[in-house]
Amino acid sequence: MAAATLVGVGVGYVWKAHAAMATIQLFTGGYHVITKVAIFARDLARTRLESKW
Repeated sequence: MAAATLVGVGVGYVWKAHAAMATIQLFTGGYHVITKVAIFARDLARTRLESKW
């Protein structure tokens, strides 16, 4: 952050940008986990259906 303040960017802006990127990464990670669980559940249900036939 020290380098950013040297080129004229305020500390407040750097903090806001960092918080925004961290929030986006959390949402993206959560979406990834939910999607992976949903695909796993679908495949598990499909496997159970196929094994009954």
